[in-house]
Amino acid sequence: MNETASIPTALEPSPSPPARNPAVQRCCQARERSLESSRKNRLDNYDTKKNAIEAYRNAMPDLAGYENIRDFIACAAHGMVIGTIDAI
Repeated sequence: MNETASIPTALEPSPSPPARNPAVQRCCQARERSLESSRKNRLDNYDTKKNAIEAYRNAMPDLAGYENIRDFIACAAHGMVIGTIDAI
C-alpha cells in the first residue's frame, strides 16, 4: 500500500479540525480566519503564514490550571502536526 498523505502547510486550511477539544478548535478557527483575511487582503505567502501562526498562538489557552495546561499541550501538539508550530 503506497498511499501518500499530503501534509498540510501553514498556508492551507486544516483538513479536519479536531471536534473533541474546544481549545484546539478555537486555535484552528483563529488560524482559518487569519488565512481568509490575508487572502482577501492579497498578502504575500510570507505575511499570510506569519499572521496565521500568530493568530493560532494567540488563541492558545493561558498556562493556568490543569485544564488550560492540558488544552495548551493539545494545541501545541496539533499545531506541530499541521505545521503551524515548529518543533524548535
